[in-house]
Amino acid sequence: MWRTYLPYYHPTGCSGLEGGAPAEQYHGHLGELFSYMDVTGVSTQYRKLYFRNEYNFTLDDCRVYFSVLEHSGQLAVATASGYSTGHVESAPGDAGTFVTPTGISGGLEVGSVAPGEYVGVWLRLHVTTGEDPFAYANIAIGGYRS
Repeated sequence: MWRTYLPYYHPTGCSGLEGGAPAEQYHGHLGELFSYMDVTGVSTQYRKLYFRNEYNFTLDDCRVYFSVLEHSGQLAVATASGYSTGHVESAPGDAGTFVTPTGISGGLEVGSVAPGEYVGVWLRLHVTTGEDPFAYANIAIGGYRS
């Protein structure tokens, strides 16, 4: 099974870049990761999220993807450097290209993940005037047993 973790520094009610090493297990909705946005013009927020392999075996060809995504232009994901140790130091601009994968076959490749290892990703929420700031999405990770 995979467990999802929030970073150590994840305050509520703020915008911008938030993150740190994994700290607490996360059970909420994806929308709860971001602050409410009263959008005039363009508003963008970034958040880190971690997945941890809790299986006792390595999973290969792991991919992060959105299994449900109401508005494909609003939410995107990118890998975060150093994710395997759980100490993601990169900023979103250093994370690589943000993509919006909507199925495991086109998912963001994160490679093999050993037992107890973390996968860290940056999520980007980008909303412009007139768009629904309350859109829903489900993010998932999957791989194959070696």
